[in-house]
Amino acid sequence: MNPKERFIAAMRGQEPDFVPADPCLDSIVPARAAGVRVDEFYLDPQVCAQALLATHEMFGFDGIQLGCGSGQYPELFGGRCVYPEDSYPIREEPVFTTKEELDRAQAPDPHQVPVFRSMIEATRLLSERIGDTVAIGARTPGTFNVVRALIGVDALLRGLAMDHSLVHRAAELACECLIAAGKAYLQAGAIYVHY
Repeated sequence: MNPKERFIAAMRGQEPDFVPADPCLDSIVPARAAGVRVDEFYLDPQVCAQALLATHEMFGFDGIQLGCGSGQYPELFGGRCVYPEDSYPIREEPVFTTKEELDRAQAPDPHQVPVFRSMIEATRLLSERIGDTVAIGARTPGTFNVVRALIGVDALLRGLAMDHSLVHRAAELACECLIAAGKAYLQAGAIYVHY
């Protein structure tokens, strides 16, 4: 079995020749493996694909995962994320402060946001380059991690205690965004989305 066949067998509940490895590495490990900066990893699809290929060649994993982290989801709604040269992206501020703002919001097309477009394009590049033999997957953060990024931790905790409608609407919107991102990754050549 090649790595992709092994991975698909395991996903289907069949017995692979051995347990596939797909360790969901964060951006820093592949960036360091390729000798590139972390901000370049997120913002340049060629660099991202190169870094993930270097990691794959170094470790020989059966799968490669990539995707945006929860702090980047506010960018779908015009929020800002700072990209330090050699660290994780940092969300500046929550983008929604009221339920009314959330009610007006609609999940945008992830292709319209640079960092998402970059990750989607890197997925396509990896799929074209090694997708016949290696399982290319996407990862999305958990719903409440995205909720926290969209409304902030204070509003999330207060909402859980006092205003469930705020958290419920933020969770609905987060799910819509996660589904849209997942579909975009699958259309680009990912064979699964890790949630």
